Amino acid sequence: MLSLAMICISAIWLLMISEVAIRTFVGVSLLVTWEFSSYLLGWSTFLAAPAAARNMVHVRVSAVTDALPSTFRQLVVAIAYLIAFVAGVFCSWAISKQALEALERGVVTQTIAQLPHWILFSVPALGMTIFAAVSLLSALETLADGWSGSAGAKV
Repeated sequence: MLSLAMICISAIWLLMISEVAIRTFVGVSLLVTWEFSSYLLGWSTFLAAPAAARNMVHVRVSAVTDALPSTFRQLVVAIAYLIAFVAGVFCSWAISKQALEALERGVVTQTIAQLPHWILFSVPALGMTIFAAVSLLSALETLADGWSGSAGAKV
C-alpha cells in the first residue's frame, strides 16, 4: 500500500511539472491537473495510513501511556488499536456503500474529466479496510506481548 501511496505522490509531481511545462511552452492548461492532484493526495493519505499505523510513524500522544506501568500500558494501547479497528471498519463500510451507490447510479464528477465517483471512493475504502486489518493485528500482537510477559517493542 505504501508503494501505491508513493505512486500517487509521484503522479502529483508529474502532473504539476507537466502543467507548468505545457503552460510555458504551449500556452494552454491541462484542465484536470488540480482536480486529479487533489484526488491523488487524498488517495495517498488513505493508502499510507495502514503502513504508518503498522510502523508506528503516525502522530500519537503518548504522555498518558508513558506514565502507566508496562502491563497496563499494553492494555490501553491494545484498546486504542481496537477502537481504531472499529473506526476503520465503519469508515470502510461507509465509503464502500458510497462507492456502490455511485456505481449503481452512474454518478460522475461535475468537471471536464467526468471521473466516475465509484473510482474516487474505492481507493479510500481499500485503504480503510487494510487500516482496520492492521489495527486488529496490532491489537492482537500487543495483547499477546502482554500475556507472554515480553515488553512489546511497538508499544
